[in-house]
Amino acid sequence: MRERMKIVSYNVNGLRQRIAQFGSLRNLLNSFDADIVCFQETELRRQEVTADLVMAGGYESFFSCTRTSQKGRTGYSGIPGSLPRVIGNER
Repeated sequence: MRERMKIVSYNVNGLRQRIAQFGSLRNLLNSFDADIVCFQETELRRQEVTADLVMAGGYESFFSCTRTSQKGRTGYSGIPGSLPRVIGNER
């Protein structure tokens, strides 16, 4: 067990392209050897977030998709202002 937590933040500029490069989401995630991986600019719209694309055994996935239909902005998401989950021990 690790004494430190490794968190990776990665601007993928299109998650489907990155998954294709690694052959699967699981391979992509495993390449980081991280406890938490955060992807930005996945370029996925809500209807494209399907289990076969974004789920990998042994991992939990959480997505926040854009709510705009503005041309050229669909599939992009801003940075969240707060997180609803706590990681680690509650104090």
